[in-house]
Amino acid sequence: MKKSLIALAVVAALPVAAQADATISGSVNSVYTQGDVAAVAAKPAKDGFAAVAAVAAKPSGAIDTDVTLKLNTSEVLANGMTATAEFGILGSSPSTGTVSLAGDFGTFTAGSMDSDGAFQAGDAGSIVGDTMTADETGTTVQGIKYASGDMSGFGLTVQMNGSTEADGSTTTKANKSTQVGLTYAAAEGLTLGYGSATADADNQVGGGVNGKTNVVGGTYETGDYTFTLGKQKDMGAKGSVQYVYDAVTVKLSASQAKGTVAASNTLKVTYVEDGVTANVEKVKGKDTTWDIAYATGDLTLKAKSTKVYTAALDYGNADLTLTRDTDDKTTSVGYKVAF
Repeated sequence: MKKSLIALAVVAALPVAAQADATISGSVNSVYTQGDVAAVAAKPAKDGFAAVAAVAAKPSGAIDTDVTLKLNTSEVLANGMTATAEFGILGSSPSTGTVSLAGDFGTFTAGSMDSDGAFQAGDAGSIVGDTMTADETGTTVQGIKYASGDMSGFGLTVQMNGSTEADGSTTTKANKSTQVGLTYAAAEGLTLGYGSATADADNQVGGGVNGKTNVVGGTYETGDYTFTLGKQKDMGAKGSVQYVYDAVTVKLSASQAKGTVAASNTLKVTYVEDGVTANVEKVKGKDTTWDIAYATGDLTLKAKSTKVYTAALDYGNADLTLTRDTDDKTTSVGYKVAF
């Protein structure tokens, strides 16, 4: 903690920092749980995602408090380019940071980043699952990336991952990957893309960038319809069609069988109107899942097919949340203040 405060004081004393726009943000979230929280055994890899570590049991009355603190700074340089920096001081990933330089040439970024970001940039058909949303810590590394922006319809992203995790420690995964993502706006509503990776770049199983691979695909939008189609090396082709009618969105996705990966299809229906958001999803061979939320004023009520029910009050930077898990038979109350 002392080292972090000293580093912050040094940064604040630098001449460039005095000219830049710097902001400090963070949050404190404290959760009280009533009811014994049973230990959760480690979960094996399933449905395309890596194994999950075991969670220790907690007796009734447990209180967990999480604290995050970040510093962000940005400055427009004399030559018109923009320099930015961000680093974590407290939280799940302290001592991590990212710097970037942006201009007419594009954007250079160095530091902690999504380990398969450039590959995903070229996946115009959204064929390969992005594990960043499922496991942010497990798919973040130290790397260098360049993104060109729009070049007469073309877009280029190049990335080289280092042999270090996001916190600077030596990696235990073979994710020292070099990637290229290329997109082209071929016509109105039509975007084509190609992504390539030289080695493993994330911890996804049964897909993802888990070895030397490439993907080609595209997305076409016309009126209320959106179509996607593409194929990853050594995997079956995937495609989807989505239709939006007023408050209802219907999406059907399907993939071919290839090797040990079975064919699959998914139907998802979403309804959003007048404070109500509802999702129903059916995957071939699996139970139907659903979730529904209703927001009115500061209050939001949620329910899920996993038998988890939530009531939350949003007072701007302060949130009060009550959660009931009928499967685990636990009730928790959380209070979070963000700044």
